[in-house]
Amino acid sequence: MRSEHNDYSTRGGPMKAISRCLIALVFVSVCFGVTATQAGANPACVSIKAKGIGHSITADTTTAQITGAGLPLGTTAGGPFVVGGAPPVLSLTGPVVFSAKIGPFAVGTLTSPQTGSLNVTNGAFTSSGPITASTGILSGLGGNLTFTGVQNLTTGTFTENVTGQLCARH
Repeated sequence: MRSEHNDYSTRGGPMKAISRCLIALVFVSVCFGVTATQAGANPACVSIKAKGIGHSITADTTTAQITGAGLPLGTTAGGPFVVGGAPPVLSLTGPVVFSAKIGPFAVGTLTSPQTGSLNVTNGAFTSSGPITASTGILSGLGGNLTFTGVQNLTTGTFTENVTGQLCARH
């Protein structure tokens, strides 16, 4: 006769979901250079800190290489696009998809609809939003992402800081 523990481990169930979230949090902790303390009041969250270097592909699309603790983590694609405002500050909205990689292997994604602003005088931008979808080893994670940086408005290149929280969803 099988115990409940064996049933969960062979059929999935709650133990598999918890294990998957813990593996994802460990991956994120190592890759994003998370702080050693818990983020906020939720013990299932970690704070993240990463950097990005990228460029605008079109007026509505950006891509960036994301690194944490000096290690390549993956890429972002998509990006907020102008929806209003008046110069010098324009309003932005749109999704950003982070694709995590270990070496050449894609291992999961995080999707975050962003809202923010772009200063067309100096190129400073900021956007933030919740993580609404996750796949692969990042499946089951939520939280929020914030991007702050400066874009060269002539060449379209930019640098950014990526911060936020990644949390195991309940």
